[in-house]
Amino acid sequence: MRDCFTCVHHDKLQRCDNENLTNFMFKTLNPGYENDSLSPWTYEDDVNDNRYPRIIRVAKCDPLGCSGLNATSEAITIEIPVFMRVKCGQHSKSNTAVYRLTLVPHTIAVGCTCIKMF
Repeated sequence: MRDCFTCVHHDKLQRCDNENLTNFMFKTLNPGYENDSLSPWTYEDDVNDNRYPRIIRVAKCDPLGCSGLNATSEAITIEIPVFMRVKCGQHSKSNTAVYRLTLVPHTIAVGCTCIKMF
């Protein structure tokens, strides 16, 4: 699982603030394949004020489905999202006035693919 708290900058691990982390994750997960795929997708922001990072970009499959595939009468082609598990921080209030940040697994859609069902 990726750790939401680290970014690579000039081959060194460093802590990122929320905006830099969101940009890092988007650039890492989005090298430009979303429009070139047979199963295109777009990105939407998943916002959660109790999570760090607060904003995570998630893939949404194109409602038109798989493009450019010749389906036969024997097969049905469907589009499905591709998921990745990351660890993100979740805010929780402790007994004192301080907030605690706990790492919790989070599943995000990073792209879409086509499969044939026979």
